[in-house]
Amino acid sequence: MVLFLPMGWYGFIPSLLIPILPVIVLGTMLFATGLGCFLSSVYVKYRDVQFALPFFIQLAMFASPVIYPVSIIPEHLQWLLYMNPMTGFLDADRACMLGHVVFDWAGLFVAFGISIMVFIVGAIYLKKTEYYFADLI
Repeated sequence: MVLFLPMGWYGFIPSLLIPILPVIVLGTMLFATGLGCFLSSVYVKYRDVQFALPFFIQLAMFASPVIYPVSIIPEHLQWLLYMNPMTGFLDADRACMLGHVVFDWAGLFVAFGISIMVFIVGAIYLKKTEYYFADLI
């Protein structure tokens, strides 16, 4: 909501896809929750993860097209980038907010599929390992 104030001030009108934005946020939340459940369970079970986790989080940040568009990657390698679900969500965010980016429905559906799988696996793994948390902590 903070973004809409400067957009109104500068007279920028978002695209007609803006109603899809809450669905994209929901998919991003599913992915983050599933990954958080899984990584927190692994962190409690294996204490050495605390040293490797910041490196992998930083690597994931650079693997997600936050500061660069997907279009700079060659066409034949873009499918590798879409294995990261944040790519589909970030692309869809850009298309909804800016309007000049082509909306990639296939990338968004792949991102939702991977996010749902990550959420289910993370929730199941957390449920299986939570009984041992009191003993390990």
